Amino acid sequence: MPLDVIGLIFAILDPRDLLSLARTSKGLRAILMTKSNKWYWVYALTHVEGLPQCPPFLNEPSYASLVFSKYCHNCLKRAPLVDRVFIIFSARYCKECENERLVTQEHEQFQLLLGEIEDVVSERPKFTSYGYPARYHLPELVAFSKSWNARAGNAEAQTQLVRDFAASVKSRNQFAKLFRVWALRKKQARNKELRDEREAKKNAIIERLRTLGWGDELDQMDSSSRDRSLGREPLFKKRGPLTDRVVWANVQDEAVAWIELQRDKRLRRLRDKVMDPRFRLCERFLQIWAADYWPIDEYDDLPIPSTALQFRDYLLMPEIRSVLDVPDNVAGTWEVLREKLGPLLPGLVREWIESCKEELRAKLEVVFSSFQEGVDPMRLVTTAQLAARGHAKPMSVILWHGRLSLWEAIADPPSPDWQARVQWDTERIMVNPGISPLKARALIEAC
Repeated sequence: MPLDVIGLIFAILDPRDLLSLARTSKGLRAILMTKSNKWYWVYALTHVEGLPQCPPFLNEPSYASLVFSKYCHNCLKRAPLVDRVFIIFSARYCKECENERLVTQEHEQFQLLLGEIEDVVSERPKFTSYGYPARYHLPELVAFSKSWNARAGNAEAQTQLVRDFAASVKSRNQFAKLFRVWALRKKQARNKELRDEREAKKNAIIERLRTLGWGDELDQMDSSSRDRSLGREPLFKKRGPLTDRVVWANVQDEAVAWIELQRDKRLRRLRDKVMDPRFRLCERFLQIWAADYWPIDEYDDLPIPSTALQFRDYLLMPEIRSVLDVPDNVAGTWEVLREKLGPLLPGLVREWIESCKEELRAKLEVVFSSFQEGVDPMRLVTTAQLAARGHAKPMSVILWHGRLSLWEAIADPPSPDWQARVQWDTERIMVNPGISPLKARALIEAC
């Protein structure tokens, strides 16, 4: 192909294209890196909107590589973001190399060089720095040190080196301001592009869900809450526009699972709104009933307080749930609760108390290997321990201790609500015959 045709092609390419071509073959690299062909690079750089012209301390290929290459200049790892360009140092670094090659004033190399310079010249040298607190480019310090040592014994030459370097730093700082403005605008434009892409993808997903019959559910959702929830889904992080053949086929199941989850949450909120006043009414009814009719006479030898059976335990009884969990048009009132629950409660309470005692009795039988026939182990144990680090307490107290009911179970388990609780159980009771009160043990042994 004639060189003039190649030149015309090169003239319409952007810097990334030229960088790729320069790495394709030695022949193309020789053409592009010839000094007389630098106009290819000049034209390519002018195609980038708003990019400052090549600074005097760089040539065009180096400038293009610095700004548009995606690789760290030190380790060659990917560092594609424009934030990784340290234009003041003419370098692109990944995060690891940035921490390695940018040093503070406390660095040994910096302090050593500074001491040598101040012994010769009165002017404090100026080096290019980045950020706050200032960090300096270690390769730049090394290069300056070599130039300084090459002029050893010539104070005038060393003084001129410091002044020339200060002028170079000033030039770099001036250009860095222009470049940062361009980089910021480029970043803002990219962010806007990504926002527009996400907005288009969100609208496309919602439209396809409507096509699948989820329109009514989408209409009941608050738009801002819907957008935030959808934006957090993994399906939203997949790049590129939403197409029927490729992307939608991959994310359809995830999108449907998301809308089903939102529906379940909405229904749960509605259910909680309906059930909460019923729970409150029932709780008040049970408190009054327990104060008047608690079946305590049957347990005089081991008094059981009415607070032992808490509201959460009532709610786990199917008989009580069947009265509360009804359609709105037959929702329970005080009279309905009195009529339907009043006759059932004494039996339910007795059944619950006996079941709890049976659980504990089974636990005691494991601790004590054998009992005299006809002797209830519940009457032998004087103390127990609540949880692994609890204190020993009388059995009559610990049997109905509130901490045995850890959480409130007012929803059908398993519940996604972190406040949902489990029913009373004996898992947190530890019985050890060795922790009985000493006086009681001595009395028993004496008999």
